Amino acid sequence: MILKSHEYGDAVKKWNHTLTVKKSHNSAILIDRIEIDAGKQTKLYIWWAKFMYGRRHKPRQKMLGLN
Repeated sequence: MILKSHEYGDAVKKWNHTLTVKKSHNSAILIDRIEIDAGKQTKLYIWWAKFMYGRRHKPRQKMLGLN
């Protein structure tokens, strides 16, 4: 399964997010791929994305019955 979003606003010129769920034996693998362009603030937004998606990962695993 693949979920894609394409977002922008304020300083963010591009925030493309792809969430992929792949089967793995008796489980699944979640892969987040985020592409960010926020000009000079890109590093700040990358830090925020790592924090935010890191916090979302465990609840997603629980929802899918992976932990």
